Amino acid sequence: MLISDQKLIERVVLNDDHYAYGQLIQKYQSPLRLFLRRMLQGDEALADDLAQDSFLKAYQKLSTLKAGAKFSPWLYSIAKNQFLQYKRKKRESYGWDEEDFSHLPNQGHVKMDLEKAMLTLKPIERACLTMCYFEDLTHEDVSTILEIPLGTLKTHVAKGKEKLHFLLKSYKED
Repeated sequence: MLISDQKLIERVVLNDDHYAYGQLIQKYQSPLRLFLRRMLQGDEALADDLAQDSFLKAYQKLSTLKAGAKFSPWLYSIAKNQFLQYKRKKRESYGWDEEDFSHLPNQGHVKMDLEKAMLTLKPIERACLTMCYFEDLTHEDVSTILEIPLGTLKTHVAKGKEKLHFLLKSYKED
């Protein structure tokens, strides 16, 4: 029998139930690590570290989650902040709209799979597409997690899909 996220959260907050939190980790660990891997362009070790940090921070702040609020968008928001904090600490310029992939060769003749194609997107486009399509979150949830207006989110999704369509269409034609 599956226990709802709300019941698990209640058990953790009221009884400091480590087993209940372990069930939340088990449920969200793989999707969260995959999201972070995509944001980190495939760096599995770092994604695992940031996921662990995200779960720890979520555990410490779980009592601040509003009653009735969904756990997954809140957790992804923490993971996004962990990612941004890591980038700031490294003093690298990986702002949501700063990364430029114009240095990449013409992808029309390069065979690409979806994962490789995703890496060519701007980080914000990659985050929007990952959350909307791979993590199956609603546009409203993703807008909240990334702290961007809903219309802006939809623009990033559309631009990302258009770029992927072009890249994958080229792959199909080879």
